[in-house]
Amino acid sequence: MEQGKISDRKQTTLKKFLEFEKPEQYDFKCEMPKYYEDYKDNWKYSLQYDGMLKILQEEQDTFCMEGDAARRYQLYRILGGCGNDFDSDNSNGTCALAYEIYQNLWCVNDTKEDKKFRLSRLGFEGYWGGDTMNSFNTIYRDIMSRINEDTNAAKLVHKLRYEYTSAYTTLGNFVLVPYGFNRGRYRKTSDYWDKSLKYLCENGYTNKKTNGSFRKDDFKKYANVFFLWDYTKAADSKYTAEDLFDENKLETFLDNTIKRIKRRSIFMVAMLRIKQINENDFNEIMKYLSEPNSFFEEMDDALSKIRDLFKRYEGKNEPNTLSILTKAQEDIKLKEDSSKITQKEA
Repeated sequence: MEQGKISDRKQTTLKKFLEFEKPEQYDFKCEMPKYYEDYKDNWKYSLQYDGMLKILQEEQDTFCMEGDAARRYQLYRILGGCGNDFDSDNSNGTCALAYEIYQNLWCVNDTKEDKKFRLSRLGFEGYWGGDTMNSFNTIYRDIMSRINEDTNAAKLVHKLRYEYTSAYTTLGNFVLVPYGFNRGRYRKTSDYWDKSLKYLCENGYTNKKTNGSFRKDDFKKYANVFFLWDYTKAADSKYTAEDLFDENKLETFLDNTIKRIKRRSIFMVAMLRIKQINENDFNEIMKYLSEPNSFFEEMDDALSKIRDLFKRYEGKNEPNTLSILTKAQEDIKLKEDSSKITQKEA
């Protein structure tokens, strides 16, 4: 069924997104009602679709309330099983906001499709598509499988339902991967992001059917331009994927996954704001991140070195690239101080 171009939809625009008080905390599942509303005319005679819209209309006043993360996820799964399903990361071409963000951060889409991208500007080959790095179902399944043997199971389930369901569909958990890897990575990595990164780092990826491609030699640049410093280990001027999942420390893993998503969200919003006010500065940052010698120990190290590029703005009061990066670094530091990523994973 013809769905129309993604640019014609009524979902939140990037401009509106950046006007939110805390866009880094925005749950992209909130775009779901707008998506289903967009296509109601295509399903005039579908009782199933009418039922979906009725549920959303009945709950529209509370759907995006902060405390309703569990209910949003429930509807996300139920309505998604009815066909023409919405996906927050735009892996199937259904989230206009995610699409616009990918366009602004990483590519100019010349594929004429809503879910495929080329990253030739950044030097990557083949087609790329949206993905959610840390999934919900995989972690939920692993926690529930231990509910009878883990004394912290009830606490974990509560944290999963009310904290992780809010974080996992925020901006910091979205990424572009070689097209086809999204669906293909489960068998290879059990759908864990650290294992997925390790697979790309050690094996690369080629899918002739989808024209998805990833060269092992591009892993360093990939980690830099997609802001993945919290998921890598740095040594000898190269990155390797860090092993983060430990089935014996599920609470630690879950806490740290939430923190990593939040930190990356803050940085991504900062990059979008920079592009909004000064595209030349944005391009300077992306060029710097793409250079072979660009290497960072961690997120804070990356932010500090990027800030050093813009000392020319010191002492100026108007919003500028330096002030945006400084605020991002302060916000990330506040999160680190209040709930520092524990070293128990190591």
